[in-house]
Amino acid sequence: MKPSIRNSPILIDSAEDSQSGAQIDGARLWVGDLRIVGGYNATPGEFPHMISIQQANNKNSKVHICGGSIVSEIWVLTAAHCFMESEYLIQTRKIFVIAGAWDFSEPSQYQQEVLVDKGIRYPLYRNKTLSHDIALVWNEWVKIVILPDRDTPPKGNAVLSGWGLINVKEQVYPNILQRLYMRILTMKECYTTLMPFKRHDELHLEMNICTKSYTDRQYGCTADSGGPLGTWDGDNFIQLGVFSWTMYPCGRRGSPGIFVRVSKYVVWIRRVIATYTKI
Repeated sequence: MKPSIRNSPILIDSAEDSQSGAQIDGARLWVGDLRIVGGYNATPGEFPHMISIQQANNKNSKVHICGGSIVSEIWVLTAAHCFMESEYLIQTRKIFVIAGAWDFSEPSQYQQEVLVDKGIRYPLYRNKTLSHDIALVWNEWVKIVILPDRDTPPKGNAVLSGWGLINVKEQVYPNILQRLYMRILTMKECYTTLMPFKRHDELHLEMNICTKSYTDRQYGCTADSGGPLGTWDGDNFIQLGVFSWTMYPCGRRGSPGIFVRVSKYVVWIRRVIATYTKI
């Protein structure tokens, strides 16, 4: 059964001194500028499909870089921009998937860690514009998400989960998985909202979902990239979107969150799973 929701407030701060990269083994890993700020602690097991994508560093430890969701026994859905390489087949050296995690400071008996074998970007992905910002990574193994069965524009409320920054000014990351409920905007509302920021031309109306939190001090924003946006149908989590981008610096007043619309990629997701699982 899906656990009941517990409202546990966390630190909220203004968007200052944000950064868009991490230094790992001397190489700069670009992970966007996407974090959950002003969210709430999730309860253990509340998001059983949620995974953490982590990269090993030269200190024999791992750094959380992005979120993702389990879409089959061995495949994870995430954002393409979480990986530096430009190739269709993502090089996954020292990339790990952590499933069953909730509190990084206290690993549970349900937590599983697997080295990623390969990753595949959507072939039309463009790093400059973040168009088609979606990818699949493969590992061997937790409960899968349900993909949308129809391509209808989502509406109403949805929830985002992740381990992104919770205090931008102090650069504080949570150990406990966070969640944030948001309102889904119509594409007309989203286009109008982005116009003052001069980013409305980057919106792919048919391929994106646009959301806004209920206050200007709550937002998804580094390390929340690739995380799932969705709704609950009983005990099943229906994934609607993959977190892609928001305004820089993170948390600018009035700025929306932009997600890749999963229903537009279901055919591709299933084709990749069917093709590469056999290899």
